[in-house]
Amino acid sequence: MHQSGDPSVSGGIVRIRHAERAAVSHTGGAAQLESYQVFANERNIAITSGMQQALALLNAMPLPNGKTKVVVEQPGYHLFLAHLKLHNTPALGVERTARGVNLARLEALFKREDVRYFYTMPRFHNPLGTSLSNADKQRIVELANRYDVYIIEDDYLADFEQDAGQMPMYYDDTNQRVIYLKSYSKIMLPGLRVGVAVLPDALVGAFQQHKRTTDFDSSMISQAALELYITSGMFQRHRDEVRESYISNSRRLYTSLSKHAEPFLKPGTFVHPASVCMKAHIVLPNRITQASAAACLCGGHEGALSGELLPRENHEIECLQSGGGTDRGGRRALITDELSRA
Repeated sequence: MHQSGDPSVSGGIVRIRHAERAAVSHTGGAAQLESYQVFANERNIAITSGMQQALALLNAMPLPNGKTKVVVEQPGYHLFLAHLKLHNTPALGVERTARGVNLARLEALFKREDVRYFYTMPRFHNPLGTSLSNADKQRIVELANRYDVYIIEDDYLADFEQDAGQMPMYYDDTNQRVIYLKSYSKIMLPGLRVGVAVLPDALVGAFQQHKRTTDFDSSMISQAALELYITSGMFQRHRDEVRESYISNSRRLYTSLSKHAEPFLKPGTFVHPASVCMKAHIVLPNRITQASAAACLCGGHEGALSGELLPRENHEIECLQSGGGTDRGGRRALITDELSRA
């Protein structure tokens, strides 16, 4: 009934995919993945035990381009940076700010380095909370095609998008360069370790082999729970309720930051994105310490702040906590975590 023994779509994902189509009346006429503008054949879709497993498998397996290095955004997702460091994966950083990725540096890295893949969170970046424009996403896909680089698109917060015109990178991929990852944990609950990987044809076999040697099965209980939610229409109702709650909280946070923080910041350093979700960030001037800002914003709980950076001058990965992260100009970067703590 669900995925057992074979991580290919001959198992659980077919049931979920069929459940999505059976729930047409509840999903506004579109299947789950198609509602995110991700159109794929069933054989290219695999179930994983959450996003962390998908990332670990992709980093471990060889890619057809035969290259060795990876490019990650700076700052970036701290757990994946820690994974790369633990496994001694050669990694290069490219600057990501509220206004996007440094495309000139990205192209330079693709051109001169032996880049296997570029890992990116185009939508609701962790930890910045901002999203790339459609134009930037299209440009990155073009660069990947030109320089024979794969893209791992981590779309873990796709369910919180408010702009129907925002497309995933996968939508613009005509040469099977984009590996699309989708999580159900954020919109449902963290304990539901169900993720989806949409793979290029050339990667399906290797991914299946690596998945079998990792855990053999992805939780059939979690798959069954998700299938029930989709077919009953509960998923759509739950998603709408959770999304509206987070968006409402986020808008209040940005309104407060605009009123109380922006007047004291350097002009242009605070960006209020059109679509908001779980995270926000401001860039503090040197005269304000992160400790004092943490005490004001989080009631003294400095654990709600974190900054994750990959050093620009070497390939060693380092996860810097709230006291250490600075941007190129020396200004301390403040990252606010989940709004439930803000």
